[in-house]
Amino acid sequence: MQWEFEFLSFLQGLHNPVVDSLMIAFSALGSGGVIWFVMVSFLLFRKEYRRVGVEALVSLAISFVIANLILKLAVNRVRPFVTYDALVPLGLHPIDSSFPSGHTSSSFAVALVIFFHRDMFGERRWMGIVPVVIAALIAFSRLWNVVHYPTDVVAGIAVGVLSAYVAEWISKRYLVKYFPDSPPSAS
Repeated sequence: MQWEFEFLSFLQGLHNPVVDSLMIAFSALGSGGVIWFVMVSFLLFRKEYRRVGVEALVSLAISFVIANLILKLAVNRVRPFVTYDALVPLGLHPIDSSFPSGHTSSSFAVALVIFFHRDMFGERRWMGIVPVVIAALIAFSRLWNVVHYPTDVVAGIAVGVLSAYVAEWISKRYLVKYFPDSPPSAS
């Protein structure tokens, strides 16, 4: 779509070395779900957070299946920098399908599960928003780095949100039986 090209061209016109470095770093954090696996691992190794960790892992798996194994293969959308020579990507140049953004879907899938359980932070409930901010920055980095169209990122957010809610439902229905010591859901 023309508006997506124009939006990415606009962002590319704002590039500068400092922001470019930050956006490349945020994209790297989301590559392969690295930051999310670290967070999930921390949750899994603490008994009182184990159910949240399993729920986040379930959400991540759901997101991966929907985004990477179903939608990317079904839609098979070409990356914006391949379609438009005027767009020059920053960082790594992905070769898989563009739609939806896997970085974005996995990020929101885990970040929202943690946000749902922000009560586990006690008086510092505000810490539950930190993963959501990181997820948003990873999502934005995919646009800034010109490796996704805006609709790829929006679809990635939608898949992540859906995955988190399905994982929350699974947790309330099944996981609570196996992890009774975990904190209750805030949602």
